Amino acid sequence: MAKPNSTEVFEAISHPLRMKILKVLAKSPMGFSELKKTLRIESSGELSFHLNKMRSLLDKDSEGRYALNKTGYTALETVRSLEKCGWYTRAFYFNLVVFTLSNIWAYLSFSFSTNFLIVLALSSLWIVFLLLLDNSSQKSLFKVWSGEGKKSASSKSSGGTVLEAFHIV
Repeated sequence: MAKPNSTEVFEAISHPLRMKILKVLAKSPMGFSELKKTLRIESSGELSFHLNKMRSLLDKDSEGRYALNKTGYTALETVRSLEKCGWYTRAFYFNLVVFTLSNIWAYLSFSFSTNFLIVLALSSLWIVFLLLLDNSSQKSLFKVWSGEGKKSASSKSSGGTVLEAFHIV
């Protein structure tokens, strides 16, 4: 089978059920009925449809069980990285709202007194810290994706990185 291109891989992981299938199969290979039962899918046709969309990420072993291949593990690593980045973004926006509300409260309560300036300085430092933290997290993530940082166990065994598997480098 030819190496899948990035469009095929991203289409294969573009549905929440397919991401669940990736995560379940990362734990252990499973047959069709076991996978259907584990994921609580009622329709065999629905599971067949999604497995067919994921054919570039899966292999079947000698017992007919589905298992992730090299590209499947790489796609799983990408999904997990994107989920982690999404959490950082939501946390940053939450902190930004808290920053704004606390400064409005401090201004209304203390006007331009020393207390207001202390609250403003501390909350501003917190936001700067989050920006620096977020920036360093993004750099670390880029290092993993580009192969400069530590590779995961699946990448070490396969010798590839996320970008190599998706033909991006």
